[in-house]
Amino acid sequence: MRRLVVVFCLLILGLSACKKSHLIVDLVQEKEFARIIGDVFLHEYMENDADEWRGWGWSKLKQDGNRLAVYPSSRVRFIADDAIPLHLFCECRPYSQDKVAAKSVRIELNNSELATVELEGGINRFLDILIPADKIKRGNNWIEFFYLVDDGKSQKEPLSSEGKRKFSLEVNRLILSSHPDFGVAEKYVQLRQKIKPTEDARTIIQKVPSAVDFYLDIPEKSFFQARGTFYPANSSLPSEIDLDLEISAQKPGGKMEILYSQSIRDKKGRVNMDSPLSLSGVSRLRLKAGNEKDADSLMGFVVWDRVRVTGQGSEKEAIVSPNALSRYRDMFAGKNILFVIFDAARADHFSSYGYFRPTTPNSDRLAQDSTVFTNAFSEAISTRCSMGTVFTGYPLTVTSLTKVTSCIPQELTTLAQHFQSHGFKTAGYTGIGNVASVFGFDKGFDQYFELYKEEGFYRKSQQYLPYVIPWLEASKDKKFFLYIHFKEPHAVYKPLPPFLGMFSGGFKETVDLTEYHSMGQNLTTQQVEYIRACYDENLASVDSVFGEILEKLKDLGLDEKTIVILTADHGDLLGENGRRFGHGDYFGEGVMHIPLIIRFPSDDKLGVPRKIDALIKLSDLFATLADGCDFDVPRDLIGGKSLLPLISGAVQDVNPFIVVEKRDRNGFCIRTERHKLIFWNDAPAEFYDLAEDPVAENNIFRQEDVMANYMLTKLKKWIAAQGLIKNAVLGKDPAEKDIRYDQIDKKTLENLKALGYIK
Repeated sequence: MRRLVVVFCLLILGLSACKKSHLIVDLVQEKEFARIIGDVFLHEYMENDADEWRGWGWSKLKQDGNRLAVYPSSRVRFIADDAIPLHLFCECRPYSQDKVAAKSVRIELNNSELATVELEGGINRFLDILIPADKIKRGNNWIEFFYLVDDGKSQKEPLSSEGKRKFSLEVNRLILSSHPDFGVAEKYVQLRQKIKPTEDARTIIQKVPSAVDFYLDIPEKSFFQARGTFYPANSSLPSEIDLDLEISAQKPGGKMEILYSQSIRDKKGRVNMDSPLSLSGVSRLRLKAGNEKDADSLMGFVVWDRVRVTGQGSEKEAIVSPNALSRYRDMFAGKNILFVIFDAARADHFSSYGYFRPTTPNSDRLAQDSTVFTNAFSEAISTRCSMGTVFTGYPLTVTSLTKVTSCIPQELTTLAQHFQSHGFKTAGYTGIGNVASVFGFDKGFDQYFELYKEEGFYRKSQQYLPYVIPWLEASKDKKFFLYIHFKEPHAVYKPLPPFLGMFSGGFKETVDLTEYHSMGQNLTTQQVEYIRACYDENLASVDSVFGEILEKLKDLGLDEKTIVILTADHGDLLGENGRRFGHGDYFGEGVMHIPLIIRFPSDDKLGVPRKIDALIKLSDLFATLADGCDFDVPRDLIGGKSLLPLISGAVQDVNPFIVVEKRDRNGFCIRTERHKLIFWNDAPAEFYDLAEDPVAENNIFRQEDVMANYMLTKLKKWIAAQGLIKNAVLGKDPAEKDIRYDQIDKKTLENLKALGYIK
């Protein structure tokens, strides 16, 4: 009996000492974010369930397997991750009603002619058209078919009107492939149909030779597992073959090392891989099938299934108990919220953030009794995009405020609506037409004052006081949410006296403050410094008005009843990054890095930290207020995370990275504490090491850089996730979110023109 007890105890100890291995990364789910090296099929258009890839003009009624009937001016959309040469294969035959047939078809790529093909009166025509790499854009591309007929006068015209839709074209086996051999490309399509992935299938199809790179954060003591099967494209291959498969990896700054290799000897063979990964952390993991010497002799495909990284992984971060945070949430009980925006205010020009000029003495005094977030960032670099995130908690990808005429989606509940439903008196004051009521920013406000519509208002911060002060006096006995959006320090940098000339008065070299944006490299160093001094004067001006509001809170006995939040929608560039100025076009640190100061009344008893260096984004403010005030919000969908666990010391950070967007969404920036990657749809990527280059002036992007590609992978995943969230909260076909210009009132249009948003 004792022996059995000992054996049982040893078994328990053994089981407790061995953590069960589990799935860490399913590489099949990662394949759309992987980087392809070599000859890999790019995009198969003819999948039966891929209607979303199809442009307009395709007849679904005549769809039959790999055959389609298409109408004049039909389009095909395909996506290219890299600009590489492609081949367009298909068989086509014209047919028509009334015995009238198209004579030829002009094929265009992205609105430029690619080829004109004679159709030879109803005879099948096989097309093999090379698409050069320089004609392919990274991202969306369009192939368009135009039918041409001879009208008897040797004049050709496209048949694109409804009245001429009797012409159509039968297309068989339409294939876009990186392989120049149609037989191999067709073999791939047939193979794809044979083992077409379903929701439960886990496959990666890889041509021979080629390599696929995955950029991962690999935990310690992990394993790579996969099962591969070789499908030859040529049945005449000898039964004895020698196909090499390799798993290799590379750390940032290191060399590629082979971790595991195995050969397939039989052309119908299968191989199982189970190899320990001898490295951890951010790495490139390469899956290679064949070598260059195999290119001519071994045409075929390796089909991988159950490709994954397994292991113990790292311990999950402890979930913070709500009870442990209850005393910090109590800070919100019965408190007013004063939410203040300095438009275009950059953090590094606040004296409380270490700036050499005394630009913000009132904000500095607030900071002495507040929590200062030293690494807070906007999530968009223009006002409406950014404030849409502040008001709804969702990033620009979801709110879709991408045009001058875009409105906040009706499906999204704003911050003011939440406060209003919880019994707060709500009011907003703005001198900025970008957050006008016509665009939905007044939702949830009992009163919303668009001060630029008032007679004699010129968007100066001092002009807010006659409106804000009386409202505070009238609301001192109410629980309120007050939003104040100052125009300053936004350009033009010409404040009222006594701030006009405060810092710029001694400069001999000046410049017209309405003209310098386009001067760039023609500006002297002294002129750039003059512009910065004028910006600082605007900042000092709005800070003085903010100080008067804080004093009024104190006079009314509201300072101990009010949580004060001071931040900005974005910053402004002041000659950095190649002499750039302003905002909206480039992801400069001066545009993205913003001040964030939060004062919690009587927080000394709780020991709230005075400075937090963790990465913070604006949507975290929405999440924090929702957490503290117990709003009913979808916490797993909104973009931000509550800062209360961070403030309480329960966690050390809340954001491993942040993503910043542009209004036109032709570029994205992903930033960690040390690195910054800018991805452009139509320009080369940029990558910066902020530890060595804090201003991000020295682009060190290389195509093979492990860390840059890892961050690019994280960015692509984030974009894909936000697309799913958008569908979840707005629906796949959301209602129209834009209004017409004639629906915008005259005063708002004038304000937007003055701010430079409308020419």
